[in-house]
Amino acid sequence: MVMSKNTMGCVPSDTAQSPVVLQENSKAGRFYNETIVQAFTRLDASITEIERDSPAAKLAGLLPLMQNYQEDIRGSEEIGLLPNSVEETSDDAIMQVIIDLKLSRNPQFVAEHEEFVANINRQAMRKLNKSLTEVKFNEIKDTKAKLEDEISRLQFLYKEQDLLLEKVLGAQYGSTAERNLEAELSRARALRDTLAAGARAWRAAAAAAVKANSLSSAAVLSWQLISQTKKTDVAERVRLGIDTRDSLVKGAREIRTAQAALPDVSFPHCTARQLQALALTLDYMFTDMYTDERYKHASRVFSGFSERTLQLASWITEILKTSLDKDLDEIDTNVNQLASNLRGIRVNLIDEKGFSDVLYKFPQALLKS
Repeated sequence: MVMSKNTMGCVPSDTAQSPVVLQENSKAGRFYNETIVQAFTRLDASITEIERDSPAAKLAGLLPLMQNYQEDIRGSEEIGLLPNSVEETSDDAIMQVIIDLKLSRNPQFVAEHEEFVANINRQAMRKLNKSLTEVKFNEIKDTKAKLEDEISRLQFLYKEQDLLLEKVLGAQYGSTAERNLEAELSRARALRDTLAAGARAWRAAAAAAVKANSLSSAAVLSWQLISQTKKTDVAERVRLGIDTRDSLVKGAREIRTAQAALPDVSFPHCTARQLQALALTLDYMFTDMYTDERYKHASRVFSGFSERTLQLASWITEILKTSLDKDLDEIDTNVNQLASNLRGIRVNLIDEKGFSDVLYKFPQALLKS
C-alpha cells in the first residue's frame, strides 16, 4: 500500500526516481478542458485501481524468492565442474560410457561402474538446475522492475492528488469525517495488502505444485517405456532416461519454488527428505535401468513423487479456496466501499468550496521533483 498526504513510507523511496515514468503517468497534455472534480475523480480511480493490485506487497513477496534463487545459483557455482578429462555434462557421454563399459551386455559390471556414470549424470543435473534457476531469477527480476514502475506511478499519482486537494481544501484537506475515513481506508488497504501478499504466495506455490505434477507424470511415462525397450538399444534407453531425468529435475525445482514462496509453511507432501530420496535415485538411474530390481525401485520413487506433487497441489488449493480467497474477497469489498465513500465526500467538499467547474491546471513542478 502507498499512502497519501506524503506518508508513503510503505514503499521504498528509491522506486520513484524515473522521470520517464513520471512524464508518462502525468498525462499532463491530454486533459485541456478537465475540471478539478474530473481531475480528482480520474486520479482517485487510477489510485484505487493500482492499490487493488497491491504492488508493494507483491514486491515484498518477491524478495525471498530472489534470495532463494541467488543462493541456489551460488551453490551450483561452488560445487564446480568435473575435470576436463571427462566429457562433463554431455548426455552423449552417458550413452558412450554405457556402450564402452558394455553395461547393457554385462549387468555384473553395473555395480562396479555405477559411481562413474552417476558422476557424469550429476554434472548434467547441476548444469540443468543452474540453468533453470537462472531463468526463474531473471523472470523475477523482470517482474520486480515492472512492480517498481507501478509503485513509482502510484506515488506520483498520490503526489498529484495531494497537491490538488491541498490547493482546494487546505493542508488538512476537508472535514473530520473525511480525515477519519481516509485513516480507515488506509488501515483497510494495509490489511488487504497483507492478505493479498499471503494469497499470492499460496497461489504461486499451488501453480508450482501443479506444474511439478505435470512434469513428474510425464517422467513416469518415459521411465515406464524403458521396460519396453531392449537392453541393447542403448540410444533409446538413454533418450528415455534423459527425458525422465530432466522432467523430474524440473519438477523438483518447482517444488523448491513452492517451498520458497511459503518459507514458514511445513508441507505435508514433497518434504525435504522425499526430495533427497528422489535426488539420490536420479543420480544412479542410468545404471539402475540395467538392473531389474533397481529399475523397479526407481519406478516406485518416481511414481511416489508424482503422486505427492498432486497431493501437495490439492492441499494448497483447498487452503486457498476455504480460507485465503474468501477473506481477501471480504476485505476487498470493504476497501472498495470505503474508497467510494471517501471519493464522494471529497467531491462534495470540492463542490462546497466552489471549485467544481474550475478548470484543472496540472502542477508542472511535479515533473521536476
